[in-house]
Amino acid sequence: MKHDEFADLFIDQAQSLSSRDCQVDTDLDMLIPDSYVFNMPERLSLYTELGKVENETMLTEFSEMLIDRFGKFPKEVSTLLASVRLKWMGKSMGFEKISLEKSTMKIYFPSDEKSPLYDSMAFMKLLQQFKIDFKTIFPIDLVDALIDCFAEIKTNYILEKWEPSELNGGKFVEVAIRILQFTCFGGKYTPIGISIGNTFAELQRIERIPATIHDSYRLHIPRCLGAIYNIRNRRGVGHLSGDINANKADALIVITISEWILAELYRLKVKRYRQICVLT
Repeated sequence: MKHDEFADLFIDQAQSLSSRDCQVDTDLDMLIPDSYVFNMPERLSLYTELGKVENETMLTEFSEMLIDRFGKFPKEVSTLLASVRLKWMGKSMGFEKISLEKSTMKIYFPSDEKSPLYDSMAFMKLLQQFKIDFKTIFPIDLVDALIDCFAEIKTNYILEKWEPSELNGGKFVEVAIRILQFTCFGGKYTPIGISIGNTFAELQRIERIPATIHDSYRLHIPRCLGAIYNIRNRRGVGHLSGDINANKADALIVITISEWILAELYRLKVKRYRQICVLT
């Protein structure tokens, strides 16, 4: 992935985005098997040595040492060494975790909304890549509006503009409804600039479409959009002061649901990268 679809995202990012660590989870076998190194204390010693490897030169030397001492290493060892490189890549990009299971890679962005990743050129390029991919499926005007609305929500959250009116999840909802219309009603949707009308009535209309349509389009996404719209409409409701910042809590729900909807639309529709799922 680093040297292919998203290659441009990895240019000159190591120092500015590096996270404390990046966890790698996988269902692949990555170990030094006892069939390769018979002695258990020696295997443990090798794991300790590998844990001290900090760069590609040291990893190459470690690999050559294994071959010199034990012969050509098996697939499990190759996978183990590859996981070290994947961990470095994730750390340099500021990711919290990379999961590779059932032939699907999932990348977990930092839970800290103030992570430098979100203010980086790499993240902006990632959003642009989303735009390119989405435009192979959805109308260009809807894609531009959807990504722009998401970027606005993300930016305002990072800037701690937590008032629902500032976060403006309502615009995201209106664009996402049009994308659902396009998907569920044979390419027909309410043009941008023309009012959808009653938002909740339209969401209910989408929920009534035949069950042959995927549940995410028919049920899950509409109900999530309804939740965002409910919060947006509470902008005039005052919150009592206290230890909990209610506006921040509301904003967290809006940003989390928006991220999930974006990821779900990408997962369901974009075929070119069907093996790659990007999540917050």
